[in-house]
Amino acid sequence: MISVITILSFVLVGVFYHYSTETLSQEAEDKIESMAAQANLRVSALLSKVEKIPENLGWMIVEYVKEPDSLFGITRRIVKDNPEIFGCAIAFEPYYFPEKGQYFAPYSFMVGDSVKTIQVGSENYNYFEKGWYKGAREHRYWSKPYRDAGDPDVITTSYAVPVHGEKNELIGILSVDLTNRWLRDLVDSIKPYKGSYTVVIDKQGRYILRREGEVMIGQNMFETAKEARDTNVTILVNEMAAGKSGSIIVDDGGVLSYVYYTPVVETDWYMAVICPYDQVFGKLSKFNMYLLVGFVLLLLFVYC
Repeated sequence: MISVITILSFVLVGVFYHYSTETLSQEAEDKIESMAAQANLRVSALLSKVEKIPENLGWMIVEYVKEPDSLFGITRRIVKDNPEIFGCAIAFEPYYFPEKGQYFAPYSFMVGDSVKTIQVGSENYNYFEKGWYKGAREHRYWSKPYRDAGDPDVITTSYAVPVHGEKNELIGILSVDLTNRWLRDLVDSIKPYKGSYTVVIDKQGRYILRREGEVMIGQNMFETAKEARDTNVTILVNEMAAGKSGSIIVDDGGVLSYVYYTPVVETDWYMAVICPYDQVFGKLSKFNMYLLVGFVLLLLFVYC
């Protein structure tokens, strides 16, 4: 009889443990996925707004292209009217305005609470060789992070689109700059657990956003994954690069972490929310301890 009670106790505890573990795990995962979805929607809304700026105002460039100096006012207006934008440039093809020379790129950017406007193109800043200019010659382009030409202390990511003339010929590139700090503040405003943080990479695996203080912006996540001790990090990177959503447990620099990853809607970016495992499943660990103590007490009661 005692052996039957013992077996039934094992079965009942096992079943109870399984369903309780599943319930608590699902609760934690649902919380992280919900928070990640909120961050995704907020980032997507921001990027969508940024993308519409050059698309909605591109016609003004063609309208005022016969008066090149008036283009400075357009860049100022874009920066002034859009607080999420750090800077805006209209960079023209070589010698498009013969009187302006090879380089002509009106650029406005924030300095404190005011807008500063300069002509940024020169031999010292050959924008024709910049990734944002070359990448946008044929289609819209999100650049990798780089130090801003107006303020080297600011790291920006540019969204650039080609500008065509009345005969549909390429006349230049219109770009708007989004500071990583603005994006960081937006994403960091949503933290599912204490110690959690968000990573954003582009389709090449380059970091758009990483933890504050880490000098990794522009570095490649595929390269850093090779240096990781945990092979799950490589699996995570490959899953993100494939545009998938899911979760995985990884060793994040010696800290066991739960990671939820998903594409950023309407972009070529991917987002991962990294949370310390003990913060996510702390309740589950405490429950397991109580369950074990209760089971031991039950056995003592039965056999004593």
